[in-house]
Amino acid sequence: MSTVFEVSAPGKLILAGEHSVVYGTAALATSIDKRTYLTVKPPAQAHEVVLTIYTNSEKIEFVWSLVQLQTVSKDFTSCSFDTNLNVDTSSINACKSALLEAKISHCEDSSAMVFLLMFCKIFGSRCGIHASVRSDLPMGAGLGSSASYCVVIAAAMLHLLEVHTKPEPQVSYDLSTRHLELINEWAFQGEGVCHGTPSGLDNTISVYGGCILFRRGSDMQTFALAPVFRLLVTNTAVPRNTKQLVAGVRQLKDRHPGIVEPILASIEATVQAIHRALLAADADALTSEEKEAESVNNKTEEPQDVHARIGELFEVNQNLLAALGVSHPAIQQTIECCQKQVHPFPTKLTGAGGGGCVISLIPPLATQLHIETLQAQLRDLGFSS
Repeated sequence: MSTVFEVSAPGKLILAGEHSVVYGTAALATSIDKRTYLTVKPPAQAHEVVLTIYTNSEKIEFVWSLVQLQTVSKDFTSCSFDTNLNVDTSSINACKSALLEAKISHCEDSSAMVFLLMFCKIFGSRCGIHASVRSDLPMGAGLGSSASYCVVIAAAMLHLLEVHTKPEPQVSYDLSTRHLELINEWAFQGEGVCHGTPSGLDNTISVYGGCILFRRGSDMQTFALAPVFRLLVTNTAVPRNTKQLVAGVRQLKDRHPGIVEPILASIEATVQAIHRALLAADADALTSEEKEAESVNNKTEEPQDVHARIGELFEVNQNLLAALGVSHPAIQQTIECCQKQVHPFPTKLTGAGGGGCVISLIPPLATQLHIETLQAQLRDLGFSS
């Protein structure tokens, strides 16, 4: 293989709808300007397949025999970019089982398993490669690091397949709708390896970017964030496990459906209310009917009023998530610190909770000095923003 290329995908913030989105309700999310990057080049040894992951603190390297992976993938590979690429969950599970039965090393590591599944199932182990991954995103902090990883792996394997099966593959191009759909479908399967029962939100926002109202099984709605909507992201640095947190909510729901289901419904109600407020703040995004309705319900709302409405909904959403047991003392510390400012910063967890990151809505009247004062106080608590 002589091809050398790089792909990247952004992380995300969930604005509202965490956990309830797993059960088919809506959620709001936006991509962020921190990304995961994957570089693919020929391996030093042609018979090897190498995956190198660079984290903030270490370098992790996995090395496999190409021949061994070819033995596993021969029954699962796609013939070409244009055929047999639709995601087939049963075939993916069979490939996963084959990797385990063949005692392929490092299968217990979810990052390695995602790579192996896509290398075997999409690319068909056609030749050795060296894939190097680096990311601006903190791992396990709720900013979509695993989804962006799955997206770049899927995109890279699809591009490699195209390079090896098309007579004149494109080296650089605008991705077609079909490309994006395939990347998204495969990234969702990767998220399943990492988290068990993902909603599909994280991989979707990482593939398409922008701001979206997402509901599993429905077309996403895109929208723009108005200038009034500014966020401060704080990392509590408390490690958490998304799979365990999602499973914990599911178990709580199974034990107390009559209590938990109304909480999930209330979370969706806050999502819809925040979405309406964001659209109202961006008048260009409203239809004529919506503009008329907003003018009746919220006459001449100033930026401070829009901020207050969204901020109140942030706090409601946070309290509902806390009732599901996915908050954390460090999150509560951050919230209390943000509330005591001259201009309070409404704050909620983002992602699965249990630690990780929180987001704070920056008040319209807050100056840079106000923001820096808050950041200094958060640093004193051991958090970074």
